[in-house]
Amino acid sequence: MDVTASVIDGYVQNSGGEAVKSQTVTSFTVYYGTTPYTIEYDSTASYNLTQAYSSTLGYGVSDGYLYAGLFTDSSYTTVVDTTEVGDGLKFYPEAGGIYYVKEISDSYLRVKCLYAWTNADGIVNLWPVTGIDDNNYKEIGFIIDDDTFEIGEICDTGTNTTNGSTVATGTEIYSTLTLTYPGGNPSSVSTTCSALFSVDGYLAVTQALDEYLSDYDDGDEITMQAYYITQDGIMVTGAFERTVTFKENFSDSDSLTYEDDDTVESVASYPKDSGSFAMVLSLEVSSNCVLTASVSETEETTYVITVHDNDTTYTQEVAEGAEVEITYAGKDGYLFAGWYTDEDYTTAADFSSIDSDMTVYAKYVSDDYMQVKVSVQSTKGVVTSLRFVSAVDSKNYAEVGFVYEYDGTEESVEVTKYSTTVSGYNAVKLFGGDVVSGSKLIYNDFSVSKISAGTEIKVTPYWVTLDGTTVYGTSRTVTYTGTSAE
Repeated sequence: MDVTASVIDGYVQNSGGEAVKSQTVTSFTVYYGTTPYTIEYDSTASYNLTQAYSSTLGYGVSDGYLYAGLFTDSSYTTVVDTTEVGDGLKFYPEAGGIYYVKEISDSYLRVKCLYAWTNADGIVNLWPVTGIDDNNYKEIGFIIDDDTFEIGEICDTGTNTTNGSTVATGTEIYSTLTLTYPGGNPSSVSTTCSALFSVDGYLAVTQALDEYLSDYDDGDEITMQAYYITQDGIMVTGAFERTVTFKENFSDSDSLTYEDDDTVESVASYPKDSGSFAMVLSLEVSSNCVLTASVSETEETTYVITVHDNDTTYTQEVAEGAEVEITYAGKDGYLFAGWYTDEDYTTAADFSSIDSDMTVYAKYVSDDYMQVKVSVQSTKGVVTSLRFVSAVDSKNYAEVGFVYEYDGTEESVEVTKYSTTVSGYNAVKLFGGDVVSGSKLIYNDFSVSKISAGTEIKVTPYWVTLDGTTVYGTSRTVTYTGTSAE
């Protein structure tokens, strides 16, 4: 393809002189944290913004960080509209657009295991816990041996009747997590995100009770990984899995074991000489955050309609997808003939679903159009109908017709045929004035069988513009005498 050739309406000439669709080349900017990347691209392509940075790719999530969402502002408050541009995995940017990828340290979404046990029962509670930076996510949870559990999902809030433990669960994250052991020594131990994961933030926790742990035998491995779902809908898992070995019963020197060297797992484990004891998990919160399905609502997209109407120009802001009705100002001696997107009135405006800025022009024509003429139609000297005729400037209307009012009745009749002449007369001869050559005539034969001599009939021609506006012409009232219309 000869990409140096002139581009006309999206086409170029190749070396053989053939017109072929050109490749539109433009750019957009993505900030990963505070680092901007300007990306040159084919506008028909989509982009995966969740990938790790590579020199080949030229952009991506920084080393040691996790993808945490795609936003339109640097404060990460307004998520991209995924219905319009897709999500971070399949993103369709706008030319010249600026976007912001939130990154967080991969020290978040690591998993620790808080557990409690008794000599009599072995492990009776297991709490997977992870660190999280804030609450700007749709969901946070854990993948435990390929099963996915949103925080608070494994068991409901309440008391386990087997061992008396109480756990508060739900879609909250906590600044401080406290394990309380009545009769234990010490009686409680607290921990924070900073203490467990060496980063400031909050803790997300869920609980696996006997009902879940009973599926495991002594020596079985349990694999855990934390995840969150970003506001643009991407499920992100932690950089590391945690694998623990389950020990059903163990001595004071035993504990859950781990395959890596990180040993800061057991916040508290206090064996008693015999029997079991009540355990309470207390969530003491200094500044808890509640997860919501959408922390920051996407701002409503609006468009501007610029209106040119009878020497006046103004703008009107409308919501994306809205159906719009614009009221015309009117013009003395003229009839409104529709909204158009060009000054030559060749393309009718479509207000049914606004998806971009637009400019519209009001068309007006002389009110010499939409006047009424009448003649009597008869067969063998007997009057059969009254023929009502009107003129229109063109066929560019959704509907044309007449409205009749007589004897307390109102009746609308649509005319589906345009005529050049009626009874040998064209529009200019019938109506004169500002009616121009090439105008069309419409007519309807009104049956006199509906009325009697002396009945008055009010006749009003109308048209419906292509944008859906109904406009009425000049009414005329005639009296049917039985032999004529006066």
